[in-house]
Amino acid sequence: MSNKDIIQKHNLANLAMLSGGASFKNTKTASKHVKSYDMCKSEKVSKVMKEFENKDLKDKTGKVIKNQKQAIAIALSQVQNSCQYNPQDVKKLVEKVNQLIYLI
Repeated sequence: MSNKDIIQKHNLANLAMLSGGASFKNTKTASKHVKSYDMCKSEKVSKVMKEFENKDLKDKTGKVIKNQKQAIAIALSQVQNSCQYNPQDVKKLVEKVNQLIYLI
């Protein structure tokens, strides 16, 4: 394994930590028409917040969620489990991290 490969893997690991542990699964096999991570994230969060406003959001035990911070935590948890970066997003993030590394 070359130094370049090691640096690239290290950069991806840093990106995962910076982005809240988002998944990089299947980035090589993803199709070109995959939603961006940001679009998927905004759709999920808005859906969960609408459920919260309509008093339809429930926890695992079936109790209605009354705290807005808890609703946001549920939304971000769902985003982390279901939204993935597509290859274009990964390339942009790697470029940003590389620019930050070289600026320091």
